[in-house]
Parts: sequence; structure tokens; C-alpha cells
Amino acid sequence: MKKRIINTTITFSHLIIFSLLSALVSFIYWIWAGKDYIFAKTPIGGDYFNALTYAQFFKDHLNLPPQGWVPFWNEGSPIISGYPWAFFYLLYPLTKYFDLPTAMDYLSIAFLLLFFIFSLTFFYQAAKNWLVASAFVLILLITRASYYPLMTGGFISSASAMWYLPAILFLILKFADSKKQFFLILASILEGLSLIHHAPTSLLMVIAPTTLVLALLPNQGNIKKRFFTTVKFLIISFLIGAMSLYTVILQAYLGSGSGACASPQCWGIYPKHLITWLNPLTLGIIGGGVMLILITRIIKRDSKSVELLLPLLLGFAFFVFYAMLAKLELINGFANVIFPTRTFWAANLFALGIGAISFRIFNLKFRKIGHILALIILIGIAIPTYLYSVPPDIHHDFTATDPLDVAIYTIPKYQTKQVSELVADFVPLNEANWRLDSFNPGLIHWWNYVATTPSVRGYSNHPVGKLRDWQYFLQTSTRDPQDENQELIKNRAHFLIDAFGIGFRDNSVASYPISILSDQSLITKSSPQMRSFSWMQLSQDKFSPIIYPTNSPAVLFIGDEGGYENFLRAIALVNLNSKVLTPVRGPNDIGKISLDELNQFDLVVAYGYKGNNFDKIARYVKNGKALFIDTASGSDQTLKNTADIFPLTKLSKREVKESWKSVIVGREFALNVDSKLFSPFSFQGGNWKLNLASESNLRSWGKTIVKHNQNVLIAGGQLEKGKVIWSGANLFYHLVTNNNFEEAKLIKNIFDFLLPEVQVKPEYSVNRISPEKAIIEAKNIRGIYFKENFDLGWRAKMNDQSLKIYPAGMGFMYVPLKKEVKEATISLDYGGSLLAWLLFLISIISFVFTLIYLLLPKPFILISSAIQKPIIERFNKKVKELLKEEDE
Repeated sequence: MKKRIINTTITFSHLIIFSLLSALVSFIYWIWAGKDYIFAKTPIGGDYFNALTYAQFFKDHLNLPPQGWVPFWNEGSPIISGYPWAFFYLLYPLTKYFDLPTAMDYLSIAFLLLFFIFSLTFFYQAAKNWLVASAFVLILLITRASYYPLMTGGFISSASAMWYLPAILFLILKFADSKKQFFLILASILEGLSLIHHAPTSLLMVIAPTTLVLALLPNQGNIKKRFFTTVKFLIISFLIGAMSLYTVILQAYLGSGSGACASPQCWGIYPKHLITWLNPLTLGIIGGGVMLILITRIIKRDSKSVELLLPLLLGFAFFVFYAMLAKLELINGFANVIFPTRTFWAANLFALGIGAISFRIFNLKFRKIGHILALIILIGIAIPTYLYSVPPDIHHDFTATDPLDVAIYTIPKYQTKQVSELVADFVPLNEANWRLDSFNPGLIHWWNYVATTPSVRGYSNHPVGKLRDWQYFLQTSTRDPQDENQELIKNRAHFLIDAFGIGFRDNSVASYPISILSDQSLITKSSPQMRSFSWMQLSQDKFSPIIYPTNSPAVLFIGDEGGYENFLRAIALVNLNSKVLTPVRGPNDIGKISLDELNQFDLVVAYGYKGNNFDKIARYVKNGKALFIDTASGSDQTLKNTADIFPLTKLSKREVKESWKSVIVGREFALNVDSKLFSPFSFQGGNWKLNLASESNLRSWGKTIVKHNQNVLIAGGQLEKGKVIWSGANLFYHLVTNNNFEEAKLIKNIFDFLLPEVQVKPEYSVNRISPEKAIIEAKNIRGIYFKENFDLGWRAKMNDQSLKIYPAGMGFMYVPLKKEVKEATISLDYGGSLLAWLLFLISIISFVFTLIYLLLPKPFILISSAIQKPIIERFNKKVKELLKEEDE
């Protein structure tokens, strides 16, 4: 009883000390930096509007559960695969009481305060001394690296996740000291929540170093026990954070993270960054810690001291190693997402943790001296801090500034001017069905904070690297394209502007080609320079919007991804845009699609395909449809036995390296084409593979279109009610590789022959009720072309009948109808994909069960034992039987 009273008294006294120190830390923090941040007259940091834009969106569209759709930036993405979103859910309640920027400031600074308070607990647990813990927290408070994510980069949602690291380190050390599973499980829960909160920050700056610390803690049993403890810790963490672990893999490291970095920020600018952001006292603490360890080892011959220090030492080394790899440009993809300077706060925390552990080791052996030393450390840090430290200047200590003085135009908290002084009156702020195109990073910062009209590009990462490639194609084709042929430049730019549903343009940076700007049929309105922006409106007759109910022929592509990319690049050269055809991505295998599905499309393009089952394709064509097939790009199976769908009975394979000695036969295919300008057949200086045939092998309905050295290279004709054109040239890849406009014009003539003529113009209205729902009223349409990123969470219905959604265009979506509909109401709804729901349920169920286990462990232990007991008994029995057999 007496022992319990003493323990209770000690615990209560520690709580009082912790409360008093936390209050003191809060006061110093507020005086030192907090009040200047909250009452700043301008927003801070280059990424400020990035967070503010998302905060505005979540305030207007809060999806519970988080299975919503973000339609702006980068052509749309699910909430859980886009920018880290948990911060904005936590922010939402505050928006009921404060304006959005103020709410964001309050929550951000509150989370940073949590970082300092949990750092206090971590340092105490490491040092077992409140004086040392207080001194080291003071160093954190006066070190600019602690404020970098909040005040320097405007990396607000990342700053709000900083507190997880010291909290988890505290729990891991508490687990090591007490051997109680409660602390380990609680640390796992926080680790999982940190993933949900901000996955990129968590994975690099929380999970990686804390796992190192846990795995290397001393006195935790043998290697097997350590391994299983660490695995259990990670499994619980990853299960709870499942939906955001998916985010960090998909977005940060397969999206923007997969690209090369072009900024010196990604590599670190040394010694400037170290001098600017880190505190020299930290180096003194590490040096002093090493001295204490050496003294302990020499005098007390303590060989276990390094073992206790090693976990935090390697945690610190992890960040040093990261900075070194970034400096050597070996991890550009990672550093492009998280600059080395964005890790300095975590490195600083570990460095001070090393000092705290060093003091603990020394204090265990020299208690009397340790008490005096703790007081010296506190005074030695407090006095120079008070006399010489300079508070962070939040108005100047940032590496990227907000664009212009845009806050005074756009944010009510700072507003003195109207946004109409920046944006032309004909550019709408609330047009959900047309995009704004701009290459001006200053504009992209803030545009979708003030406007629901989506922009093509985004300031945050693209969800998938492949889709980013299409954006790059748009960029290179409209931003100072390098090509001598102005008609080709205009065609490709027109095609891509249409492909992305662009209705408005800021032309201030990276202007459109002059061939587009000078065509009055394409540009309907333009404005004089407004500050640093130049606005224009594009013709809605020449270009199509984001949701486009269309009766343009739908072209189903069957083949591999590389072939599909070449197909799109080829038709772009001659501007076969969505007013002419809708490109739809089908299966790789030519036999893996039903006849009913085929009949929803007007033309099949088979290029780089697999398989040789042409039965369904043959019936499809004979019933009145069309086929373009290139065998030189596919497997050689086709050559062995050509089906009756081919215009030739026999094909042969040939490798050549020569000029294209071709003659185009037939006026309709030779129109405006000069075959003498075709590029030579050569692949990277070597041979080019062709499929050729003799004219004697033509079937009765087949006709020669292109001859090469007296052999048939391209042929086609009318097959019953349908049309077929065969190519043995690997045509798309050849013309794209060589960027040959004459070959592209041949492609256009081929498609003019194959495609049906559209007689009636579609009539429609689109109502985008919310980011997740659109209602389309339309007449005379064959399908819906939806120019947002393909996602399995979208559903389409017509008169309560479900419709299939296909990938189309630049990674977008198309909903085909079985036949032209005279009048219809079609709905598009986003409810989240099966994978997204599965990950969400895994996170929720894992969190709930882990929390129950944390509070009521006994039932789980009993159930686990009941399950394990018969398994172990059976295993032991089997082992005994095997040993008995060996003895016999």
C-alpha cells in the first residue's frame, strides 16, 4: 500500500511538472514565433495557396467517408489518392467559427505546439531528467528548422504531422523501459494515423527512423523476438494507414516523385542551408554527448553504453544519409517530393535525442555529478538563448514567395483590391465544364482557390506518372514547339487543346503557337495585359468541353499501351480531335472482347495486339463496321494463317534498311500526300521489320493502297457491309518516330475512308451538381466523352440502366451507347473504387480492433491462445513423430 502511494505521488508530481513545463513552452512559443505568425499581415511561404485551395474545397465538399473526387488540378483524382487530406478534415470544424485562412493558421500553429510538447516528453524519457528535457526543447524552440515546414515553404499540412515523430519515439522508449505492450500498440496506432495524416512525410520522417529505433533497442530479447516485435509494429501501422499508404505509393513516388528534380532545393545548398536552418547548439549537444559516453566507458568500463545510444544514432544517420544521397543526385524522385531541408527538423530532434540518451547513460553511473550537469546544461542553453537568439523572421525566412501580392486580391482577410483586376471579365470563375490552361506557376498557385473553373495543371503532384506524361505532351506541343512545319504544329496543338477540354487560356508564360493565336476562328476573345496575366477565350465550336456528349465515331483501340500512345500521337499530327473521333482504349488481346461490346464502336484499330482469334472481329466488320489492323506491330501468329478478314491470303516477314520506295494507289488515299517525303525504313540505324505480300495474294474484295518495291504494303477494301484496311509497315510508330507529316496525312486519308460521316450535330446540357455527380441531358448522341482521369469509382447510368465506362483519350473516360440515342438523360456518379473502399475499411477495422485490444487485451489474449494452442500441440506432435522415425 505504501509503495502504491509513493508511486502515485511520483506520477502526480511528474504530471504537475509536465503541465507547468508545457505551459512555459507554450508561452515561449507564442512570444517567440506564434503571435507573429497568427497576426502576420501577409500569408507565408510559396506553398500557402496549395493548402488553402484544398482547404476551400473540403470546406465546400466534405465527403464522409473520404470517397470523394477532386475535379480541379491535373484532370481530377480521388481524395485518397491526391494531396494529403486528413489535415483538411481536422480543419473543417474550425471553419464554422473562423474564416478559412485564420482557421488554417490556428490549427497549423496548434499542431506545431504539439510537436514541442511531445518533444518535451521524448527528451524526458530519453534523459530521465526534466532539466535536460527543458533545455533541449528550448533549443528546438529557437531553431528555424522547427518552423521551416510551417513558415518557410507554407508546407502546412506537413507541419501539422510533425508531432507524431516525438510522440512515437516517446512511446517506443517507454515500451523499452517498461516492457509493457500497451505503449508499443499505442505507438503503432499513432504510426498508422501519421500515415493517414500525411503519408509522404510519415513514410520518410516517421516510419523509417522509428522502425530503426525499435528494431535496435537494447534489452529486448534475441533477434527473433526483436524481429517479431518490429514486424507487429509495422503491420498494425500499415493496416491502420492502409488507404494513405496507397496514396504515397501512387502519387508521391509514382507521380511527381518519379520525375527528375531541376531545383537546387532538391539537393540542398550547403553550407547555406545548415547555417540558415540549424542551431549550432545542436552540434555542441552531440559533441558533449560523445564526451559523456567516452567518460562513462573509460571510468566505469561500461561496454553497453553504445548499445543504448545506437538506435537514436542510426535514426539521426538516416537523415544525414538522405541528405547525402540527395546532394549526389541519386534520389531525385524522392528529393523532388521532400527536399532535404524539409527533414532538418526531424534530424534536429534525433540529434538532441542523442544528447538526452548520452546524459542518461552518464547520469546512471555518476548521479551526483549528473544533477549538477543537468542544471549547467539548462543554464548554459537558457542564458545565450535569452541574450543572443533572434526569433525567426516570418516575413523574410522563406525560400519561395507567394505570387505577386495576390493575397490582397483573393483572400478576404487581406483583401484591399478585387480579383477582377487580375482576371478578364469574359473568363468565368465558376465554369465547371471548361478548363483554364496556364503555364504561369504564380497563377496556378491561387486560381482554384477563387475559381471552380478547373485548371489543366496543378501545383501539387499528379496522381499517376503516366497521366503526367500526357500533360507533358500538351506542354511540349503548345509551348514553343520545335518543328518547321507550321501546319503540323497547329494540328497537334489544336488536337491537345481539345483533348484536355481547354476553353480559356492565360498566355502570359509559354505562349501558344502563333498559328493558333492568329486563327480568329479558334480564339474568340482576348484581353490586354492585366498585371502579369494575358487572357483569351477559345472557340466552343472548334473545341469540346470536359463532359462532352458526342456523336463522333468511337474508335476502339486493341493493343498494348505503347501502341495506344503512338496511335494518339499519330492522329494528333493531323488533328483528328474529338469532333472527328473519340479514341477509346480496349483490351490487349483481339479475341478478348464480346461482339455486343464491339458493336458499340464504329471502328476498331488493332495495333500491337495479342492473339489471332478474329471470328468476332470478322462478324463485327461484315455487319457494317470498320477495321484498321497493322500486323507488323503485333505477334507473328497472324502471318502463319491469315483469316478471311485480311485483304491478303498470305503475308511474309521482311527486314529492310532503305528509303520508302512506295507508290500510293488510289486517289482518295493519295490526296495531299507526297510519298517521296516519307522517312526511310530504319530503326535506330538498323533494320525495320515489314510485312509484305504479292498482289497475287489479294482476295477478291482487297485492293492495293500502298506498294513498296512492287509488293503490297498497305491494302484494304469493302468486306460485305464493312471496311478493312491492313498495314504491314508498323505505320504509327514509324510516323511518330520520324514526326513525318506526309505519313500522317496518309493516316488521315485512311481514317476518312474508314469512319462514317456524322450527319447530325449533338444537342446537350451538362449540370455538374457536385464534384461527384453530373447530369447530362442530350439529343442525337452516341456516347459521353468525360475528360477526367479514368477511375473505377465512376458509375454511368441511362434511365437506371448501368453503362460501361472505358478508358479513353489521354487517360480519360468514355461511355458508349449501343446505338445513337435521339434523347436521353445520363448520370455520372462517383462513389469510390472497390480498392479505395477496401483500403478504407481495412484502416477503420484495424484501428477499431487495435483500440479495443489496447483497452481490453485479455479477451484477445485468450482467443489468441485458444487458436494457437491446438496448432502448437499439433506442430510439436509432428516434430516428435519425425524425431522418433529418425531414431528408428
